[in-house]
Amino acid sequence: MKLGRFKIFSQVFFFSQKKSGAPILPVGIAGAYDALPRTTLIPNFCPLFKEGKNGAMAVSIGKPVTPAQLEEMGREKALVFLKEKILEEINKANALKRKK
Repeated sequence: MKLGRFKIFSQVFFFSQKKSGAPILPVGIAGAYDALPRTTLIPNFCPLFKEGKNGAMAVSIGKPVTPAQLEEMGREKALVFLKEKILEEINKANALKRKK
């Protein structure tokens, strides 16, 4: 299993979120690289009622984080907080993913 890289949030992300005022929805995805590696054009399929294979994926969606929550923390703490929330969802998605 290959893991994708977790990109660090940039100032652009923080300022665009602050300007829009939209809540942030932390999402974790497990198995995306196995289901559709960069080297292929056709995804690996995993039928619903069979054991997990390379195409098995799972998605976990967390509770929205409001702009008010982030403003109280300041930029640096807010970015760390968001990264932790997203990593929690990634771990939940990994737990949900069907195993081989």
